[in-house]
Amino acid sequence: MVITQKNKLSMITSLTIVALFLLKVVIIIFSADFISGLVHWWEDAYGNPNWKFIGKSIVHPNIEHHRYPRKFLQNTFLDRVKISFLTGLIICSVSAFFNLFTLEMGITLFYAALANQVHAMAHRTDKENGKMIMWMQKIGLMQSRKMHGYHHQSPYNVNYCILTNYLNPILNLCKFWNVLELALSQIGIKHNRNHPDRNGY
Repeated sequence: MVITQKNKLSMITSLTIVALFLLKVVIIIFSADFISGLVHWWEDAYGNPNWKFIGKSIVHPNIEHHRYPRKFLQNTFLDRVKISFLTGLIICSVSAFFNLFTLEMGITLFYAALANQVHAMAHRTDKENGKMIMWMQKIGLMQSRKMHGYHHQSPYNVNYCILTNYLNPILNLCKFWNVLELALSQIGIKHNRNHPDRNGY
């Protein structure tokens, strides 16, 4: 079979399209995981359980989760993701209003909104999760119990990203969260980890 110049160009074009698509998928996965980590870090480091609404609906449940890690498994899927989906919907709506919305943004926010459900699976046993979830956790596409388990060790300041196994080691290596907190402290924004109502959590 003779491969013409036209066929070569067609193959290169097809491979480029596939490569760009895969790159876009990787960027979406990492972006969603980073968003999950950023929100989780903010809850743990700066959340005050005495804040109105946010303190009761977000910060207090987060503190309780550190005390009793499997208790939130009693909640429904909707209980775990409703605030995330509502937040994502608001961001998408505002972005669309200003003509800034993209399909990639929507997919990223949708995936990030599922973070607390993936988080729940990281607290379930293999039997509770089933073979498919076990396999995805094994290859790192969903966060494993081992990876998330490091976060549940005092002082709860590592492995904030809760969607995959890929991003946390990179952020830990460069001490990203520590550097970010140090930078914020320089402009007067101090973390709340020592707040008496957090009781060390």
